[in-house]
Amino acid sequence: MKWDDVQKKYYGAFPHSYLQFNPDSTYARNIVDEVFAAADLRPGLRVLEVGAGSGRFTLHLVRRGVSVTALDLSQEMLEKLDVRAKALGITEEQLTLRAGTLEDAPALFDGQQFDAIAGFFLLHHVDDAQRGLEALRPLLKPGGTLVFVEPNRVNPLFLIQMFASAEMSWKAEKGTYRYGASGYLRLFERAGFAGAFEKRFGFFPPQVLDRARPLLRFERVLARVPVVRGVLPLLLLRAVKPA
Repeated sequence: MKWDDVQKKYYGAFPHSYLQFNPDSTYARNIVDEVFAAADLRPGLRVLEVGAGSGRFTLHLVRRGVSVTALDLSQEMLEKLDVRAKALGITEEQLTLRAGTLEDAPALFDGQQFDAIAGFFLLHHVDDAQRGLEALRPLLKPGGTLVFVEPNRVNPLFLIQMFASAEMSWKAEKGTYRYGASGYLRLFERAGFAGAFEKRFGFFPPQVLDRARPLLRFERVLARVPVVRGVLPLLLLRAVKPA
C-alpha cells in the first residue's frame, strides 16, 4: 500500500479528537502565533497550508486575518473543515479547500504563488519529504517563507503518547523518528530553500495547557534554559525561497 494511502486510511479510521478545531485552545493558538512570527504574516497575505486535515490550525490562521488555501490528501477531512468553516461564517475568499498530495500541488495551483507555506505536524507523515518540498517551491513567491512545526524526536513524550493512545499507531507515526532538527534543515536546503533555521518550544501537552493558560508563561521561561531547550517537544522549522 502506498504511504499516502496508509495515511488516508489511518486518519479516516478514527475520530482523532485531538486533531479537531477548538476555538479556545491555548495550545493551538500558541503554535499559530509562533508560525505567524516566524513567517512575518500579516492580515491579507495568502498562505498555503499543507496537510490541513479538519482544520485544527487552519481556522486559527483564518481568524488571524490571512487568506488560507488548505491542501489535504483526504477529501473526508476537508469536508469536515468545510462544515466548521461555514458554521463560523468563513467565506470562500478567506478559505479555499483543495484535495491532493504535496506532489499534486503544482498542477492543482497552476501558476499560483503564495506569500507563505505552512504545515503543522505533516512532514513526518510524508514518505519522500524532499520531493514534496521540491514540489512546493514553485508555489512560493520569491522571498516567501516556508514554515513547518514538527515533533522533536528526542522528547520522550511522543513515544509514550504513540503507544498509549488508541487513536495513534506506530505504523502511521513512525516518521517522527526519521529526521532530527538538523535533518529537516538539510531537507529544506536540498529542496532549494535558503536560510533554514529551527526553534524549539512548547512543554505541556494540549490536555494540560488548554486547561491552564497561565502555564504558557512557564513554557516560555523553560525555552530560555539551555539544558531544557534541547528536549522541548516542538520544532519550528523555517526557510525562505531565494529572491
